[in-house]
Amino acid sequence: MPIQVEIKLIPELANNLEHIEAEALAAAGLHRDDIHSIKIVRKSLDARSRQIYFLLKVDIYLKRENDLPKLKHSNTNP
Repeated sequence: MPIQVEIKLIPELANNLEHIEAEALAAAGLHRDDIHSIKIVRKSLDARSRQIYFLLKVDIYLKRENDLPKLKHSNTNP
C-alpha cells in the first residue's frame, strides 16, 4: 500500500520530476533510499490567489513493501 502525500508547487517546478520527488519525500518524512518509486496520482491548479500553485497528490511506494513475502492462502476448515 503506497503512502499518499499532497504537495503544493509553483508552476515553474510542477513538471520537474526531481523536485516533485524531493518535495514528496520531505512531506512524508522519508529518505530517497527508502523508496521504490513514486507516482503522480492527481495534478490540479489552484488559482484562488494572486500566486498560482499546482496541487499534486503523489503515491510513494516503499522498497520494504516489495521485499515482503507473499502470503499463501490456505483452506482450513474448523
